[in-house]
Amino acid sequence: MSPRILIVDDEAEIRRIMQMHLRRKGFEVDIASGVSEASAMLQFDRVYDLVVCDFRMPDGNGVEVFKKIKPPTGFILISGFADMDETKLREIGIKEIVTKPADMAYLLEKIKANLPI
Repeated sequence: MSPRILIVDDEAEIRRIMQMHLRRKGFEVDIASGVSEASAMLQFDRVYDLVVCDFRMPDGNGVEVFKKIKPPTGFILISGFADMDETKLREIGIKEIVTKPADMAYLLEKIKANLPI
């Protein structure tokens, strides 16, 4: 069975590009446009191997999504903002932070490295 990934980003074009690239690599990919939608998807029967989530979205931030995932689900935080406190993010358990715009080859490496399977 292919690894299942949830992409959470408020920018439709970023969601579409990431979904397309990851599906071509054999992953099952769902998308969410923000914290509320991602929270609903994580709450029900969907089991994800990895969540790739934007840091700042209109309805909240990636930390809120991170707090809703259950181990062994992996998590990658992506952001175009330099004002994140990476030390604080690592203290709460976020191990992987990727800066936008992320090269897809680099992001794919990080995804493979953070899959719990």
